[in-house]
Amino acid sequence: MRPAPYPCRAVPCCHVHAHVHPSIRVRVKIEPKTAQVGGGATWPLEIAPLRYLLLLTITAVATLILSSSRATHVRVLHTPQQRRRRRFLRERPHQHLALLDPAQYTSILAEDYDWTVANAPIIDFDDDAEATTIAQAYFYRWRVFRRHLRRRQSAAATLCCSGRASTCTLVSAEIGWCAGAKARSSCHDLRTEGRPCVWSSGRCTKGFAHGSAQSPVCPALSSAADEWAVAASSGGSGSVNEWVVTEFETDVSWAGHDNTIACSAGHHLMEGRWLRNASYLDSYSRFWFEAGGGGGTPRAYTFWAATAVYERYKVSGDITLLRSLYPALAANYDAWVASHWAADGACFWQYADRDGQEHSIGGDGCRPLLNSVMFAEAAALGAIAALLADETGRQRFALDAERSRRAVLSLWHDERRFFVTRATARPPGVPRARWAEKQQQKARELSSHGQCPPRWREGELVTSRELAGLTSPWYFGVPPRETAARYLVSWARLFDDVDGFAARWGPRTAERSDPCHDHATGHECNWNGPSWPFETSKAIGAGIRVLREYAEAAEASGALDASRLWGLLKQYAHAHTHGRATNASAWELPGAGRAWIGEAMHPDEGYWLVRHLLYAKADPSRNRGARYHHSTYCDLVLQFLGLRPLGNGTLLVQPLLPASSRVRYFALDGVRLRGRDVCVAYDHAGSRYGLGAGLHVLLEGVVVASGALGEVLRVEL
Repeated sequence: MRPAPYPCRAVPCCHVHAHVHPSIRVRVKIEPKTAQVGGGATWPLEIAPLRYLLLLTITAVATLILSSSRATHVRVLHTPQQRRRRRFLRERPHQHLALLDPAQYTSILAEDYDWTVANAPIIDFDDDAEATTIAQAYFYRWRVFRRHLRRRQSAAATLCCSGRASTCTLVSAEIGWCAGAKARSSCHDLRTEGRPCVWSSGRCTKGFAHGSAQSPVCPALSSAADEWAVAASSGGSGSVNEWVVTEFETDVSWAGHDNTIACSAGHHLMEGRWLRNASYLDSYSRFWFEAGGGGGTPRAYTFWAATAVYERYKVSGDITLLRSLYPALAANYDAWVASHWAADGACFWQYADRDGQEHSIGGDGCRPLLNSVMFAEAAALGAIAALLADETGRQRFALDAERSRRAVLSLWHDERRFFVTRATARPPGVPRARWAEKQQQKARELSSHGQCPPRWREGELVTSRELAGLTSPWYFGVPPRETAARYLVSWARLFDDVDGFAARWGPRTAERSDPCHDHATGHECNWNGPSWPFETSKAIGAGIRVLREYAEAAEASGALDASRLWGLLKQYAHAHTHGRATNASAWELPGAGRAWIGEAMHPDEGYWLVRHLLYAKADPSRNRGARYHHSTYCDLVLQFLGLRPLGNGTLLVQPLLPASSRVRYFALDGVRLRGRDVCVAYDHAGSRYGLGAGLHVLLEGVVVASGALGEVLRVEL
């Protein structure tokens, strides 16, 4: 046989994939001796060059004829990475990832590999040190999230058995949670000193007690109720697994049912909205409004319930859950208005520690967080009402949103150029919290001359600038666009490392220059200077919103740009991967290195402060904050790298990487949006993913939009 006129070294070997439809892929494989079309016949290549070219032309035409729809794109896939990816997909036909091979993350994810790949979006980042830290923290935080998923028993399918009865009765959802008896539900309905009572060790105790001593205010309940117990049923009518998300891995006495705490629930829903398994957050969302006292206590702390549920709808597109929760979300909002609207009719009143911010310098009163949350809640409920064709509700909530907007704007201090707390009298609907008052008094006794925290005069705007006053209005989108420039000046304080909030390891919760910055309180949880991830994640989320929704005003003011925000995200990631924790080894995750998230960090020294203080006084609860789940991180990375789903089913892709960034490529894969798989990839050189240079969006494995890094790409889902 004559040798081929064009041996392999002269004829490039490649794979040509013609994508003509998401469900059709035709491949032409050219090898030295034969040409193979699809999986069919092979033809000898001992032919003249013109006949060889004719053969390729005929093959390409045949490819188009096989398709019943228009070709979307044709791309050449011949890199080793693409070949490995195709082998991976052949071996796992059910796999949802379109671009990345998750096998490269085995060592990072360790025992959480299968869960993470099945549930969370996977990211690929430039191997530059700054991006690697962000990716390491990203995978660590999904592993933390998994450890805070807790199974619970569904009250709707729980059997309550009396010790005196010979049979068990299926308890309906209306009766409520029955584990440990009706006494437990009755206990949670009680309050003492402004906090819910807690069922612990068979007794009703104070919600803030570290021990289990019987509270004289939380009454002992009848022993007859203790005879009830939970029994699993056979035949499908027994226990049903449902899910909640916890703030602390270990049980704490001030938590509610299933160790849940409303303070962090808004962050949980924002972070978890990207999970592919909808059952986790479906049941967690329902839990907070479960009838009969068996669910959560959504008003124990400031909690943006409707806002987070609606933001999750933008990702999932599940209107059924919105429809089922809408009445409860509206009732929850109305209860907040009834109890916390200040007597002077100008704003919402809240205890600082019910904002989750103990020992705040600004103290109790009309605080920026709750007022901003109530604006967002009204806006979200109005959007939900519009989706459900409730025109009356839409109009009502639109008016309420404007009222709350005015309330937030009334907290602007012209001289301090910042949103601050206004000291006002406690409304009668808010229970008196003697505990908080005692803690403030104790702090004054410890501080010099009893000046901290200050005793603000009723009706005045306080002069202390606290980080929550910056983050809250912008995180929830309160300032109107037409006057945004007036308020954007406050962002300069975030990056001031002399007098402002900036510090080496994370932003402070109060300005360094404040006379009461980091004042002694005798308590481990202080929001008067330490860096709390709860607030840091709000700061980054607020910055993302500013750069997307207030872009022109932000550019004109010069107070915030993508470069500064990128620096803040890198700092937040660095705190995860390089911060120091006392006695940390037993709580570190395999494969995660030193990655750690705790309650609060020393902003200058880089160690997890609350844990350090608890260990210093040998507190029995000193390990409570390991893998603390009180903030977002993964949600921020996904948003920063471009994901912005809208309520109408449109996806905007707008990465915020600054020109100064050294990131040459990144990809998000396995993102589930409204039942469809989305992938976003940026490649500066065009050699990483085989898609060419620039920014690309893939829908169900097919490129549907491309552009430059600075462009906003729009995809209809």
